[in-house]
Amino acid sequence: MPLATAAIAAAAVSVPSLMYLNAKHQVGKDLNALLTGVAMQRDVNARRKLPLSPLHGPKLCCPFRPVQLGLLEGTPVKKNRISPWFRFQETVRKYSTAEAIWTPQRSYSFSEVYTRSCQYAAWLLDLGVTPGELVVLYMQNSPDMLCVWLACWSLGSAPAFINYNLSGEALAHTVQVSKAQVIISDADIAHKLDAVQGSLGAEQRIVPLDEAAQAQAFRTTPDAPDAAYAAAVKMTDTALMLYTSGTSGYPKACPMAYSMVCTGMAGRLSSGLCTTPGPNGDRWYNCMPLYHGTGGITSMIAICGGITLCLAKKFSVTNFWKEIRQSRATLFVYVGETARYLLGAPPSPLDRAHNVKVIWGNGMRPDVWTAFQERFGIECICEFFGASEGVLGLQNQARGPFLATAVGYEGGLMRFLLRKKYFTAALDPETGEPFRDPTTGLIVEAPLSVGGELMVQLENESQFSGYYGNPEATEKRLARDVRRKGDVFYRTGDALRRDEDGRWFFMDRLGDTFRWKSENVSTSEVSAVVGALPGIPEAVVYGVLVPRHDGRAGCARLYAPNGPSSLDYASLLQSLQKSLPKYAVPLFLRVSSKPAETTGNNKFIKTALQKEGVNPELVDKADTLMWAPPGAQKYVEFTQADYARLEAGQARL
Repeated sequence: MPLATAAIAAAAVSVPSLMYLNAKHQVGKDLNALLTGVAMQRDVNARRKLPLSPLHGPKLCCPFRPVQLGLLEGTPVKKNRISPWFRFQETVRKYSTAEAIWTPQRSYSFSEVYTRSCQYAAWLLDLGVTPGELVVLYMQNSPDMLCVWLACWSLGSAPAFINYNLSGEALAHTVQVSKAQVIISDADIAHKLDAVQGSLGAEQRIVPLDEAAQAQAFRTTPDAPDAAYAAAVKMTDTALMLYTSGTSGYPKACPMAYSMVCTGMAGRLSSGLCTTPGPNGDRWYNCMPLYHGTGGITSMIAICGGITLCLAKKFSVTNFWKEIRQSRATLFVYVGETARYLLGAPPSPLDRAHNVKVIWGNGMRPDVWTAFQERFGIECICEFFGASEGVLGLQNQARGPFLATAVGYEGGLMRFLLRKKYFTAALDPETGEPFRDPTTGLIVEAPLSVGGELMVQLENESQFSGYYGNPEATEKRLARDVRRKGDVFYRTGDALRRDEDGRWFFMDRLGDTFRWKSENVSTSEVSAVVGALPGIPEAVVYGVLVPRHDGRAGCARLYAPNGPSSLDYASLLQSLQKSLPKYAVPLFLRVSSKPAETTGNNKFIKTALQKEGVNPELVDKADTLMWAPPGAQKYVEFTQADYARLEAGQARL
């Protein structure tokens, strides 16, 4: 056979083989992810040595002043441009008149956002804000909050975002932790800060952003602040500070370095997932709180990347799809139980009358995933796993059933490259802590297919910035002497598993899992079963202490919109017994005609529910307690007399 003919034949054979290998191991996907990572790093590296000249490109509405920078016209100087403020300036040059922010009330061009940000920067300087310090933003979703955020970056300072729902001791604590001297607040919620003024430091100043303050800011000359401010920041400096949700104790402060913000911004903009900038490009709708990482950082990525941000003040089931259609959004951001609430609304002929192609966020529950995608015609659900203080991020772009319900997806190449980076730790069944080998003292690994607490190796402790001003909480996030003596790993606090195809699945938040009848019960798995049953739009599962019993019994807090009497308790118990192991079937129900309490980003708050347990004296009298005593064919009402029998040891579960 001629050489050329042989080569063609070999190629013909190899193409199907390569296609098979790629389909099996997703090499192409992994290579694309690696190339995206390279592009991210190149983008960040390039910003360390870009010209700091104001003289290139179209003039902005607020022209730079070369005299401030000591620059001669036409003589660009290489300076540090890692701050996202510089990326935003580049975007304004390209898309000055394009729509930067859409709100139900009005729209703002990139030029307007830039002007307002520059004016707020001058205002902050007048308030005494200096580079490197934190500025507390106690504000609700608004274009002004984003402009003050940009103003902070323009000065080399960093915003610290505080949940505007906080009040009292929790609010005082979060402000104290920040050590910020200037606290910017929306005028209509400033009274909550005034109420805790006595608990704050003497140097901490509350500044309501009322009409008078805005008028003062907007009277300033809209010139850009000296670029030397933003050019002075380093990759290790704090770019912003977020707080944990505070579902267990006070919120903890999580500083996020410029390195994390810059690489995350570059990665999101280079993902190709609804990231077309400009007047006819993509439009991202966000009604999640800006003080939360998912909503806030995503919104800032849009603005800095030239993508129109469609901003709502807060999440509303009633207004959600109406605003999606009005804003012409192509992507929306979700967190927690957002999808469940939207799915719980009555079906409408307009359910698919929108331009949304992609939804992006975290916390999409398995029992609503496919139903939501099919009902609303969503092409892609991009679910990610991560945390503000975390050092690992997983992502899954699900367009079909194969990747549905996964929080991450890796091909064979990535699994090989990262095999030493992380693992799942076996958990001690009694304490819930990672199990250590009694001989070596090292943590025992669980097979990835079985799952356990996901742990990530750190090259050094500085990779984890920890909790600001809280070394004790920081230390709890670290595990030492894990695979070998002297190493250190980051504890995610979450149990995950990865199947043989590389799909990551969330199992449970550690602390949510409880032990009953010598078995570990995953609240996440039980919630998925209960939430899929008809007539139950919402189920919160947790473990409760029961008198004279070891461990915690399962309890499900059910939302029954038509009242507790609307549920068929015999059918409910039978369905759960068919779908769950005996030890995982909730023995108690707490049925309410009101939705469960959630954080500002739609995550259930279980702390109070666990504390109240099933003691009828502690439980809200508007709720109905039910239980399934041994041998019962249905759930029946649980009374104070039944609780007394448990206390006296006269009844067993």
